[in-house]
Amino acid sequence: MTSAHSPFKPWEDGLKKWISEKKISSKDLSSIVGLNTLTRIWLEGAALTAIDDWQSFAECWHDKLLQKCLEVTTNRLKNGECPGSPENWRFKPVPEISIQNKSLEKCLEKAIAQLACDKRPGWVDWANQVPVASGIVDRYTDKKRAIDLVKRIASEKFQFIELKTGSDNPFYAAHELLGYFAFYLFARNSSKQLPRNRSPQPELLSAKRIELIVLAPVSFYNFPKWDERRARIQMAYDKLANKFSKGAFEVKFEFQTLDEMFPPGAQQNELKKQASTNFAEEWSGIWK
Repeated sequence: MTSAHSPFKPWEDGLKKWISEKKISSKDLSSIVGLNTLTRIWLEGAALTAIDDWQSFAECWHDKLLQKCLEVTTNRLKNGECPGSPENWRFKPVPEISIQNKSLEKCLEKAIAQLACDKRPGWVDWANQVPVASGIVDRYTDKKRAIDLVKRIASEKFQFIELKTGSDNPFYAAHELLGYFAFYLFARNSSKQLPRNRSPQPELLSAKRIELIVLAPVSFYNFPKWDERRARIQMAYDKLANKFSKGAFEVKFEFQTLDEMFPPGAQQNELKKQASTNFAEEWSGIWK
C-alpha cells in the first residue's frame, strides 16, 4: 500500500474515487485505457521526482486499470458483444507515408516497414501500425489506436514496440504500452470464446512470450538516476504483466535505445539510408 505521506497518495485516492463514481459500462474500455490527458499531466510531474516509489504507482494505477479491463471483457463476452474488427492484431508491414509527413518518429517506423515489404534480409519479421482496438467500442472509436512496431523474434515470440524520438517521456510511453497490453488481454480472452470473421486466428494471439519495449534515442532517457529508475520500472511492470497473463504466456517489459535494438553496423546503416530519404541534417541526431 502507498504510505500516507507518499506523493502517490493523492493519485491513488483520485483513482479510487474515479473508479467508484464512474458507472463503468461495456463501452468504457477505451476511456479506461486512455485517460491520456490526466495521465500525461501526472507523469510529467510527480513521477519524474518520485520514481523510487514506482512499485506503488504500478500497484495503485495500472493494476486497477488492467483489472477493470478484465471485468469489462467478461461483461462483453457474457453479453455476446463483438470482440472487435478482424483487422485487429494483424501482422503485416504498412509502409505508405505522406510526402508531407516529416515526423522523425513516423519516418523511422515507415522505413522499417518498407525494408520489411522489400523482404530485405533481417527485416522480414517486422510489422507496423498493428491495430488493437478497432471495433471494440463501435465502428468509429479507436480505429487508429495501434502499436507502432511489432517484431517476431522467434516462433510464438514477439516484441510490441512503442517508438519515441522525442515527444512525451519514458514514463508516459510505459503507460501507453500498458494500454496496448490491456487490449491484448481483451483480445486473447475474446479469441477463445467468440468466433472471428477470419481464419486462421492472428498469430499474435497465440504468442508464448511478449516483450513490451519502449524504443527511443539515448537522449530520451536523460533523467537523473535513470539506470536505477529503469530497473525499478522494468521490475514493477514485469511483475504486473505476468500477474495478468496468468501463466498463459510470458511477459517482459524493457526500455531500449535505438542503438541497442540496431547496433552500429550494416543493419543500422541500412535503416539510416532508408529513413534519411525524408530528412536532412536532423536525422543523425537520434543516434549516438
